[in-house]
Amino acid sequence: MAAASYVIPASTLHHSGALAMLGAAVAAAEAMGQPQCIVVVDASGEVLGEIRMTGAKFLSRKSALAKARSAASSGKPSDALPEPVRAPLAAATGGAVTALKGGLPIVVNGALLGGIGVGSGTGDQDIQVANAALAAIGADVVPVESPS
Repeated sequence: MAAASYVIPASTLHHSGALAMLGAAVAAAEAMGQPQCIVVVDASGEVLGEIRMTGAKFLSRKSALAKARSAASSGKPSDALPEPVRAPLAAATGGAVTALKGGLPIVVNGALLGGIGVGSGTGDQDIQVANAALAAIGADVVPVESPS
């Protein structure tokens, strides 16, 4: 078998993209007056960049990381995890997977590059901040669903 059949071309989020995302997310959080914890991970769940804004809840950093990893792993918003598997997956992964609102996949030109997790505000605030970060690099933005 030729070597090329063992190789898959892949897109990767550059560190400058992670920095641009963090800057846009901080600006959005400041504009709404809600300090946030923001974590950007690559497609394998490794942290590319993070910040805990002054005044953000320190434990929200852990939930932001879990949200980012959940979105990067599934390619869907963290809260899209089906109800029946939420608790078992959280337990099986030691809390690394969560169904809390605030994690979004980073998708550019159809390629899943990673995830962003935001925590310390309401779920909708977290999504708004995450979407600002996605828009900063031209990634797909996920609409905030209005409550029914």
